[in-house]
Amino acid sequence: MSGYLSTLLHELEDTWSTPDAPRRLVLSSELLRLHTDKAVSVGVIVNELVTNACKYAYGSEGGGEVRVSLNQDGPAHLLLRVEDDGVGMKGATSARGTGLGGKIIGAMAASLKSAVNYDEAGPGVRASLRIGA
Repeated sequence: MSGYLSTLLHELEDTWSTPDAPRRLVLSSELLRLHTDKAVSVGVIVNELVTNACKYAYGSEGGGEVRVSLNQDGPAHLLLRVEDDGVGMKGATSARGTGLGGKIIGAMAASLKSAVNYDEAGPGVRASLRIGA
């Protein structure tokens, strides 16, 4: 998973980072193996959450860092986290985007028999999901 996620984040960083709005994407992952169907679901979730962070957390002219981690969480679970230290979601008066990304994230999380939890306390947003290994 670390190689797969590293490649994915490199591609996303190339897509979302500009000289005026640099995005730094950082991965922290243990050496883990998942079945292909689970790996694809995790990759889609990471893609959507990182894309949302790059689009909304720092604005079109601000730089920032998005951190992704995937680690063992006890003997039978993994913990996936995607976090930023941007503007956060509190006080948003209207939904941004089409909501399609949220539906995709929900569907992929359901395929993993999980759900994404959002922690909006403090700066930025932290999304986490506990996955059966």
